[in-house]
Amino acid sequence: MSPEQTEQIRREIVRDLEREYARLKARKAQGEANSAKLDRDLLEAEGTLRRAKLPLPAGDICPACWISHGGKNPLENLPEQPVQPMRDRFVCGKCGYGEIRRA
Repeated sequence: MSPEQTEQIRREIVRDLEREYARLKARKAQGEANSAKLDRDLLEAEGTLRRAKLPLPAGDICPACWISHGGKNPLENLPEQPVQPMRDRFVCGKCGYGEIRRA
């Protein structure tokens, strides 16, 4: 994936997370019954959103793991089957996130 594609995906993730955070805040403002769980969900959403707004750390780490819970799991280069020239497949061994990159 090119840096531009990666950045576009990150921006889409940020927009989705902002919508989810706003939804949780609205539920809290309405005084939803299970306040303790809602408070935990809000804190988790806030941390996830904060990580998503920052550039990924250096190295070839899984963006899904980093954004979701701050994990720095490496992406592994796995050959495609059947072999595709000029393309490399990178996959996270923990969450299964994958991307195709030009070689």
